[in-house]
Amino acid sequence: MTHHAPTLEGTGDPKYLDGPTNSAFATEFVGSEIWRSGTVKVWMFGHTHWCCDFVREGVRVVSNQRGYKDGAPGFVPDKVVDV
Repeated sequence: MTHHAPTLEGTGDPKYLDGPTNSAFATEFVGSEIWRSGTVKVWMFGHTHWCCDFVREGVRVVSNQRGYKDGAPGFVPDKVVDV
């Protein structure tokens, strides 16, 4: 579980995908040694104000962020992730 996203793809609002501040929100771990090791099964994160739940190269990437007071699209208040 980290504050920043483990990849840029699919973890933030697509309109910011090529933004100049992406490195402030995510580090690209997909394809890295830790990602391929098989040790990491689920990666949960925050900070992007974007909810997602997908599998990338065998690792489940999950974020369920309320975000600002109006909430983030896709936010599920009672979501439970079994690890």
